[in-house]
Amino acid sequence: KALGLAVFRARRQIGVTQWNSTALAVHTRLGPLELLSAWTPAHSEPWSLTYRVTITEAALRSLAREPEAELPRPEPERWVHSDDHATMKALQVEIEAGARYVITGRPRILDHEHLEVPVARV
Repeated sequence: KALGLAVFRARRQIGVTQWNSTALAVHTRLGPLELLSAWTPAHSEPWSLTYRVTITEAALRSLAREPEAELPRPEPERWVHSDDHATMKALQVEIEAGARYVITGRPRILDHEHLEVPVARV
């Protein structure tokens, strides 16, 4: 993934994934993920989120797992459980009203279907 983003000189990545996807652990290596949507009824799995992240050299080094690649991250204000649809919908209402949230880092993997995702308002 890091090589592809570097080859295409991507400056931003926009992606969609589910709150219960362990792929979030990979995506968050690029840095805090700005939540563009927290609940996506147009998707076949409405508990999907849409994120945007700025691609920097440090982000690519972090994605490639360079040990010294550290990215600044806000502290999480809450942990959203991957089954907590009410919180996802509430975040979506706030996002639509202009609030900005980020996924701050790696989710906690609770079991093969459940995560807790760290979120902060910015």
